[in-house]
Amino acid sequence: MAQHTTVLLCVVLAAFVAFPLRAPAEPPTISDLAGLSVTGPLTGTDKKLISDYTTEWIKRLISAKKMSEVDAALKALLNGYRVHPSSVFYQLEYARAVAAGVPGAMTLTGDALHRAKEVRVAMVVASMNQITIEPALVLMLQHSNPGVRYWAAKGFRLTGRLLLIQGGDHAKTMLASLGRAGRKEASGPVLARILDALGPHPGVSGRWAVGLNAVLDNVWLARCKGLREGKREVVEAYRRALVVLERLPNKLRLQLLADAMEAASKGFFEATKAEKSEEAEALAEVLGTGKLRAILTKANGETQPAILTADEIDEVLCGLDAALQAMEV
Repeated sequence: MAQHTTVLLCVVLAAFVAFPLRAPAEPPTISDLAGLSVTGPLTGTDKKLISDYTTEWIKRLISAKKMSEVDAALKALLNGYRVHPSSVFYQLEYARAVAAGVPGAMTLTGDALHRAKEVRVAMVVASMNQITIEPALVLMLQHSNPGVRYWAAKGFRLTGRLLLIQGGDHAKTMLASLGRAGRKEASGPVLARILDALGPHPGVSGRWAVGLNAVLDNVWLARCKGLREGKREVVEAYRRALVVLERLPNKLRLQLLADAMEAASKGFFEATKAEKSEEAEALAEVLGTGKLRAILTKANGETQPAILTADEIDEVLCGLDAALQAMEV
């Protein structure tokens, strides 16, 4: 019996010598990514290396205890994308891998740094101009953190041209997501970014350009109610988004300008009459800012633009209506 035990121990020891236990594999480094061949379609091994790298750094960002660790992870994720700046094959796959990690980074409510971490991940995603980030942008645009929604809308602005040119489900998803978010967004800066994302994109024409204009028109008109009521977040959004009008076809530009003017001017006079000074002040800012400033202020040489009277506003609105009607002929 003892002899059998001795033989068994020798076999086990021999096995350990022949097949020693391996330490856990080290995660890929930026040098490993730089060493990939990316002039053509990536292999399954290449894709796994990219996935392992992004997964590791998203995990580190999620588990970070200090902001310095969060920012180090942010830097590593951004540098990983930039390591092959001229390879579409690489950047498409890298963006896909990062987007796949977004859901796990957006549910960190028990973490003291969760809001900062969520925004950092959103920043990374929004910086990648690839159609593969769209699922992450859709998710981010519905998040409770306005900072995340802000970067989602900014990501749609950056990537929108590619999504619309791609057409199909990519374009449909973009328009549906921005339209849905734009009609209910509570943050002024985020709403402004959504309106900007709905503005024209270079090189996009035909069906999807028409669809984009239709969604912008729908959201713009729907939020004019909040503009008339002097809601600060809507007023702020419209002030920021007036520059979008410069990129629109002339007829749509006049129509949206007329909608905003009418809502803001009526709200201003109603708020003034009701002695709602805060709402009146907010609306006065709209009536004296950006594109509207050129139309709604008196050329009187004052440093601060003046607000037109009700009669003068009606006159300008009639002029816009006449211009719109002339376009129908």
